[in-house]
Amino acid sequence: MFADERFRSRSTRIVVSIPVLVLLLATTLLFIGCDSTDYRAEPDEDDIATVIISPDSARIGVGDRLDFSAAALTESGDTVANISLNWMTTDADVFTVDSTGLATGESPGAAFCTVTTQRFVGRDSAFVSVF
Repeated sequence: MFADERFRSRSTRIVVSIPVLVLLLATTLLFIGCDSTDYRAEPDEDDIATVIISPDSARIGVGDRLDFSAAALTESGDTVANISLNWMTTDADVFTVDSTGLATGESPGAAFCTVTTQRFVGRDSAFVSVF
C-alpha cells in the first residue's frame, strides 16, 4: 500500500499542477494584453483637427494653372497622411479645380478654392483672383 499511496499522491499533484499552470499562464497573458499604450503608427482621418490650404490666396491669369496643396493636421500638429481630399470652387466660371487641387483660370473675376476631407466637416479656403 505504501507504493500505491505514493503513486496516488504524485498523480494528484500533477493533476492539480496543470490547472494551476493554465491559470497562471492565462493571468500572465491577460496582464500583457492590458497594456494601455496606443501603438498606432500613424494618425488617421478620425484624428484630424484642421485642414490647411496653401497658398491661402492667389492671383492667376486666364488659362494659367496653379497647383494648390492641403495638409490635414491633428490637435498636436502632426500631419495625417494618405487621406482623400475634395477640391471645389465657388465659381467655376472664374476658375476650375480638379481632384488633385490643380486650378485653371477661366475668366476674370474672383472666387474661393475650398478643400475638405471625406469625413471631416472642417474646411479651408483660398481666395483666387483671375485677371
